Amino acid sequence: MFFPDRHGWIRRKPKPTTIQKVKALRKRRPTSGLYGGNKDARWIGHLGEVMIHAWLRCEGVQHEHDGGVNDRPDFTVASTKGDVRVGHKNCTIHIPLKPQHHVTINKEFLDDDVDVWAFTVYEVETQCEMIVGVIGRDEFRRLSWPSTRDVFASGDRARRHDLRVGQLYPPSLLLALDNERVRHLLVA
Repeated sequence: MFFPDRHGWIRRKPKPTTIQKVKALRKRRPTSGLYGGNKDARWIGHLGEVMIHAWLRCEGVQHEHDGGVNDRPDFTVASTKGDVRVGHKNCTIHIPLKPQHHVTINKEFLDDDVDVWAFTVYEVETQCEMIVGVIGRDEFRRLSWPSTRDVFASGDRARRHDLRVGQLYPPSLLLALDNERVRHLLVA
């Protein structure tokens, strides 16, 4: 079962067998090269994908996933008002997550063909995966700022854009995309 915590984040500690399966699957998937092909560090992002899809299934939300074609963790949520394309991004944090911490999107993904971004965070200290929030793509672009931290990938600097976790909408809004007000809030 999935339960929101006091922040509205959907929190779940994955089973060791789930982590082993995700790590094995991640090793077989292609990499985009953004992290220099480091598949060991990328299993956590795949764990976030697994969690968000399990949560949507548990809540009875119809959605389709392309199975990681082109190494993109995007999916479509069915709605009576029209399908919504959701992009997924995962962050890792080594201390307990707080609303003032940041989620990040690399500059190259800012223009992805998605309507909404969904963010998951893996808390290393507690070994817990969380769905922390959602935000419309255009609103993320408007509210985020270029990160002062740099990512080095194959010797290049990849620009990232940050947004505070507290600025995201609760993940439960993904369950209400038939509601016109929610849809207008998330999908421009």
